Amino acid sequence: MRCPHCGKEVKEGMLLCPRCGHEFRFIPDFDPEIEEQISDTLNGLTLDEDDTLSEEEIEAGYYFDENGELLYDGLIFDIDGNEVPDDYPGQIYDSLGYLLSRGDTDPVKEEEYEEYEDDPTEEEYSEFDEEYEGEYVDELTDEDFDSDDLIHQLFLAAKKSPKRKIYLALAAAVIGLIIFIIAAAGFSVYRNGSDEYQASLARKEYDDGDIVSAISHMERALSLNPDDDGLKFELADYYLAASEDDKAILIYWEIIYGKGPGLSEAYEKLIGYYRNENDYKMLNEILLACGDNSVRERYKEYIAQAPEFSVPAGEYDDVQTLVLTGSGSGRIFYTLDGTEPTESSTLYEEPIELGLGNYDISAVYINSYGVISDTANATYRIYVRMPDPPVIYLEDGDYTEPQLIEVKVQNFCTVYYTTDGTPPTMEDGIQYTDPIPLPLGHSHFIFAAFSEEGVSSDIKECDYNLNIEAVVDIQAILQQIRQYNLNQGKTVDLEGHLPGNLSKYSYVVDSALSLDPDPDNSDKDERKIYFLVTENTVDTTSNSMRTGTYYLIDSEDSSLYKAAKVNSISMDNSAEGRESGNDGRNVQVFKLSEEIKPEDYAAPPSLDVMGAGQ
Repeated sequence: MRCPHCGKEVKEGMLLCPRCGHEFRFIPDFDPEIEEQISDTLNGLTLDEDDTLSEEEIEAGYYFDENGELLYDGLIFDIDGNEVPDDYPGQIYDSLGYLLSRGDTDPVKEEEYEEYEDDPTEEEYSEFDEEYEGEYVDELTDEDFDSDDLIHQLFLAAKKSPKRKIYLALAAAVIGLIIFIIAAAGFSVYRNGSDEYQASLARKEYDDGDIVSAISHMERALSLNPDDDGLKFELADYYLAASEDDKAILIYWEIIYGKGPGLSEAYEKLIGYYRNENDYKMLNEILLACGDNSVRERYKEYIAQAPEFSVPAGEYDDVQTLVLTGSGSGRIFYTLDGTEPTESSTLYEEPIELGLGNYDISAVYINSYGVISDTANATYRIYVRMPDPPVIYLEDGDYTEPQLIEVKVQNFCTVYYTTDGTPPTMEDGIQYTDPIPLPLGHSHFIFAAFSEEGVSSDIKECDYNLNIEAVVDIQAILQQIRQYNLNQGKTVDLEGHLPGNLSKYSYVVDSALSLDPDPDNSDKDERKIYFLVTENTVDTTSNSMRTGTYYLIDSEDSSLYKAAKVNSISMDNSAEGRESGNDGRNVQVFKLSEEIKPEDYAAPPSLDVMGAGQ
């Protein structure tokens, strides 16, 4: 725009012409809110014309005409303070140092002002400044403001306008208003931009029962500080209080995925929530995915993890013992044919023995809350050598002379046998170690070979009858053995009771042997038949066990001997011997050890007290 007085081009929004000091009587555009507040302030201001001119100004020559126009008829000065005539072409000033408008004196041609474009400085108005009571306003200079600044313009107007008091009041009001707006805006920024403030509001609203407002403020606080797990837990609590469980659960998962300091607490919150809901399936899923071992250990009873197999799936050339392990105190069910196991399947109670064959094992673990784990599967192929049935060198039949039952054993097998008619096992059978003397009378043997892997062969059954003609009173000789042991102090009575023990000895004639009385004499072979007596101990429950002590009774003269086992006695290797089962192998047999004399088993004489006194 242009100055209407001197014609100088002036920037929009200025209140005074920088050349001639002409006052532009308009209000610049404001922000609507600020403009409204300024208007409210100005409405409270009134102009008292009696106060518009000071005594100094009146003495200097200022006055108002009948139209209220301000005029000046005092002395005029140039920029250097020299008095000049009324027709001075340059810028003119009053006696107080104020720049005068040409409207206040005689008009001067506009073109005559071109060479006088320098604006006066504030130093030239020191006298004017001292006249005003607003000391803070007077201390401000042009350097404190931008030339387009509204406050700057107001201060210039206040200084240079004859209505300076109005402008000073206006400037003070605007400054106060701006300070108020800035303070209010700052408080609003603090209030809206502080997570602590928003969180405090949320807590107050929550305590007052306004859950909706509490959630709103806490969401705002969390948006300002999204990494604060504490705020997240508080917001989750508010969601739960508002029955917005899904949102609370999402917050817990967010904390867990973030793996922040609240990880363990988030798991605790989740577990507590689903435990209250009795949702044990979800508890299992949460714990299976949990990477915190301390949490898993605390709540392991809720875990249903697929069973673990002690033997990796694959092919094996020996028997395998498979152990299934669960994640807690629940139960394991399994199948061997690959079908899906259920609670109706086989309950795992002991290790599974995998012998020769193919196995497709499937197993599940069911915890005490009824949650079923994933299925564990493993396939096994067991290729095991099947033992041959035992070879028995003594054929079934009737015999009148003592015989030894010998068994051929493969080098990777062990033979077990029974005589009570039940199939032998490695646990309940009698292990074959030595040739077995054929028992007297009728006997029924069942043999089976077992590999190192525990695989059993087919069984082999044998029936024998051994009847030996001999004039021997077996029961009388057994009584002699009891008397012998009583004489030796081995027993305390003829019933065979052990000293200080309720158990007792028993003696059984169970077989016969054909032995050479003098096996060290290789020049002769005079075999005789002896009955083999086996000593056993019998406890109060009638359990019997061999002691390892044996006796031999001569079948011809009833002589009594102690017997001893010997190794490496060579059997007959002739064709006749092989036909009888003695094919040159080294076998283990008994031999005569020590003869028991009649005086050794004689009963002590009874004392005749009456006769001794005569």
